[in-house]
Amino acid sequence: MVKKRKSRTYLPKALENSKPKDWRWMPYDLAAQYARRVGIKSYRQYRTWIRNYKPGGMPANPSEVYIEWDNWNTFLDTNNIFSADAPHAVTRAKRMPYWDAVALIHKLGLKTIEEFKIEFDKGNIPEGIPRNPIRGYRDFTKNGGWPGFLGKTVQSKINAAKEITPIFILYRMKSSSPNIIGVFIHKTGQTELHKIITERNLEIVQWYIWDAEQSTAVFGALDQHGSRQPNNNSWLFHNVNSVLFDIGQYLERWQPKH
Repeated sequence: MVKKRKSRTYLPKALENSKPKDWRWMPYDLAAQYARRVGIKSYRQYRTWIRNYKPGGMPANPSEVYIEWDNWNTFLDTNNIFSADAPHAVTRAKRMPYWDAVALIHKLGLKTIEEFKIEFDKGNIPEGIPRNPIRGYRDFTKNGGWPGFLGKTVQSKINAAKEITPIFILYRMKSSSPNIIGVFIHKTGQTELHKIITERNLEIVQWYIWDAEQSTAVFGALDQHGSRQPNNNSWLFHNVNSVLFDIGQYLERWQPKH
């Protein structure tokens, strides 16, 4: 006796690779709206929220649940720097040098780790400084840990001042005469210096490692070769090269690190 073969029921093509819907999770739009409404600003905050409070309908790994998923910035409506769209660590290429970061954090006057993280999540910490510096900087603990990073000890402030090279900058304003040269002394690191140059649209004429003991000689050379302008921080020169030559007798040229 020949057995009858069971007929196969074919489903629509669109269903062949479909997955069962997990009704435990709220829809993507509602989940994103909920996370934003309670103030979640980063991957790490989200994971801590899920772990500690277990909000109903919110998946621990939304990137694996939602077909609509793009990235954490879209989900949380933020503009954080993520490393491979994982925890919000600043990528190594964009990470600010440690002592540059320390100089800027000391200026903010933050008192506690909690204050630092609150300001970070508000977007008030300069770009390039990681939210978790103990993981972002190899010598974080060696350099005094959080007290050193926040500038809570006299020694940490002394160390920061020693590590940051003060720079004496001669520059032109791109909108002014090429013979009018301005000067300023910068003491908060190369990262902040490049930001100033970009924001003010400056053209660098020359920069030197500043030595306060040579202050009288340097400013004397400026006055000797040029006429001081009304703003008191710039000079009009007939021969810029002559003043650069004289300043080079007192100060060593500085080379930016790339």
